[in-house]
Amino acid sequence: MTAQIYVRTDSPAEEAFHIAYDYLERAGAVSEELPVYVFLAREIRRLLDRGVRNRIKLANFAIDAFYDRFEIDEQPEAKAKSWQV
Repeated sequence: MTAQIYVRTDSPAEEAFHIAYDYLERAGAVSEELPVYVFLAREIRRLLDRGVRNRIKLANFAIDAFYDRFEIDEQPEAKAKSWQV
């Protein structure tokens, strides 16, 4: 029996891109793929140039920038339910 070893081949930037895009897609914020791809790629590149290297931070900052840029409410139904009892 041969042991399988998990080898990460993606760079932190690629992983951050996939994390951010997956989150935005599941949140329903993606109406067209290409503009989101371009925005996330540019934002992650900008963050890398500023010295951010952690994939989770890269993804979170890119998601926040996306919501700020496109002025989309984050999880509007969750906010609406939070005040209901």
